[in-house]
Amino acid sequence: MKKNLCLAFCVLLCSALVFASGVSENKGRAEADYPVNAIQFIVPFPLGGSTGTIAQSFVRFLDKEYSVDVVLNSVTGSGGSVGARQVLNSKADGYNFLIAVPGFAVQRVLQNLDFTFRDFEVVAAFASSEQVLVVKKDSPYNSFSELIADAKANPGKVKFGAPMGTSLFMGVLAMQQELGVKFSIIDIGGVSVKAPELMSGRVDAYFDSTAKTIPYINSNEFKAIGVWGPERSAFLPDVQILKESGFNTLLEEVIGVWAPKGTPQAVIDSMNSAVKKICEDAAFKEEMKKIYTKVSYKNTADYKSFLENYEADVRKNAAFIK
Repeated sequence: MKKNLCLAFCVLLCSALVFASGVSENKGRAEADYPVNAIQFIVPFPLGGSTGTIAQSFVRFLDKEYSVDVVLNSVTGSGGSVGARQVLNSKADGYNFLIAVPGFAVQRVLQNLDFTFRDFEVVAAFASSEQVLVVKKDSPYNSFSELIADAKANPGKVKFGAPMGTSLFMGVLAMQQELGVKFSIIDIGGVSVKAPELMSGRVDAYFDSTAKTIPYINSNEFKAIGVWGPERSAFLPDVQILKESGFNTLLEEVIGVWAPKGTPQAVIDSMNSAVKKICEDAAFKEEMKKIYTKVSYKNTADYKSFLENYEADVRKNAAFIK
């Protein structure tokens, strides 16, 4: 009897081991064969906006790196959180990705958004959208220093446009705190509203991406009086960065790729390698140059570190909100 039980147990154990081995082998084979289905990307902003335009170029080049179609869809709403949540809740099978921006950290702090980058697999970053401080061509301000001097001398006089609840809004609050000035901060809403607000005189200055501001600068309607970034912009080399005028808080809008939590590491590595290759492609750099966007590759570790620091800065600046 004992021999029979022992034999039965051995048979069951061997069967379990064979099954487990088969599952592991099939999983390994599936990852090795990746991809076999179309890869879906979601950009959580309109395709006509800065991030949407950058995402379209990126996905076109990524499509060349894989044997399957790479598809981009725009899912908008709630400052990008609707599209991000869709990816968050997608299958972690290697076929769902998000074009991500660090601004979700602002929503996390100010609007109690219930997820952060830690709830995703951070893959890699591929671009950086520099922010330019613009005023009307006939503005009396010819530099960031002149604007700050006037704001110090006349508290509340300078009308600064900033979309409420965004990283730019929090950055302007940090600017007030660090430089000891007081602006009249005006909510100027979304992408399509900013330029008309400046043209009409409702605001005296605002920040926006190089992609959105340089056309107005080139048409002689606006002038750039500062760039918010770690170094001078290659697109506006004669314009000082804010740090040169004494404002040390850094804002860098890095755009990258996230995936649902639990996406296989082999897939993450594959996508990371593809992103790196694209960022080294001269044709991609040239296309980004045409839309005034800086190619900025960060691997998984560096990208995570950037997001950690960005979130810490957001929490620090949130203390300035009264």
